[in-house]
Amino acid sequence: MERVARHKDRAAFSELYDRHAPVVFSIARSLLKNGEDARDVLQDVFAHIWQNAGQYDASRGGVRAWLCWLARVRAVDRLRSHARRLAHEMPPDASADKRHDSTEALAGSDPTPLEQAAAKEARARVSDALHALSAEQRHVVDLAYYHGLSQSEIAARTNTPLGTIKTRMRLALLKLHDLLSIYIKETP
Repeated sequence: MERVARHKDRAAFSELYDRHAPVVFSIARSLLKNGEDARDVLQDVFAHIWQNAGQYDASRGGVRAWLCWLARVRAVDRLRSHARRLAHEMPPDASADKRHDSTEALAGSDPTPLEQAAAKEARARVSDALHALSAEQRHVVDLAYYHGLSQSEIAARTNTPLGTIKTRMRLALLKLHDLLSIYIKETP
């Protein structure tokens, strides 16, 4: 990351891409349920990295964690954009079922068997790690990562102080990092 940030080193960027693109794509694909949108997010994330590698702060976490965070943010932004666009396209009296059907129409082609196997393995590891969290931590992670809520929205929804939500999230992410870091190191 340092070589990309300081020298715009193409070889370093290529290595970074080769190492981390599969997990970035997997996160985007799992949130968006659409291969084309996931590829767009992948491209957006790495274009951002190329332009803004200097924003990476190693003291706040590893490169993979930063890339995963960027992938999640970009994917959630894309989901919200699709939802806004669909809301404007639907007549006011359209039912929620019709909106749901339109969202499903956005889903692209089926994943390849290799993508399915990788996703199944990743889901199993993440599920095991999530079950190792306390119930409060797991709930906060679920609301943030699977429902796309911000920490402020989680605090409002659960009637919990924002500071408590931030602490639970940080502790949960640290524990998940510890639990999943072995898997991350094993991933090519």
